Amino acid sequence: MFSVLPLRAIAFQCLFLLLAIAVEAAVLHEGLKLPYRKSVEYAASINLLSTAIGWLIFFSIEPLVPTNLRFQLINCIFFDQWSSGIAAWIIFAGFVTFFISFLVKLSGLDLLKLLLQDKEEKRSEQEIQADKSKRYQNTIRARKNAREGPSRANAVLIANALSYTAILLVLFIRIIVPADIRL
Repeated sequence: MFSVLPLRAIAFQCLFLLLAIAVEAAVLHEGLKLPYRKSVEYAASINLLSTAIGWLIFFSIEPLVPTNLRFQLINCIFFDQWSSGIAAWIIFAGFVTFFISFLVKLSGLDLLKLLLQDKEEKRSEQEIQADKSKRYQNTIRARKNAREGPSRANAVLIANALSYTAILLVLFIRIIVPADIRL
């Protein structure tokens, strides 16, 4: 028996990941005042985590879905064959996915901060002393930004909303542009 590899779904997942990482990195850079490189690393990490957990949830829930809806869902996701009966379920799933991915990304960002803080504590005492003045400046800047700017949860929520908006825009353009032009 042979298996079908959904190359189109894989390609679009990669495109959506790259788009989400780019958008969210810019928002994290501005919202959390992170350096460019660190904001890209954080955005990539939390998006990969969110995608992996999302697919695990999908494949664990998929067997519980009624058979007729399951075939429509699989045709929609993997083979780009839409039916009118699945549209309401897709919209509902989109809203649920948005909030679950927000919670996963916020938890992932907290986990990254915790893991990187442990790594920072292992540095030598000389490196820590050299960074004290820099940290003091960052602390003052962070307190000022906390009063003026968004919190971490707000920054992640805004980043998630903007990345979902960009992905929806790509999907709408894909629907609007005829298939013979896309090829």
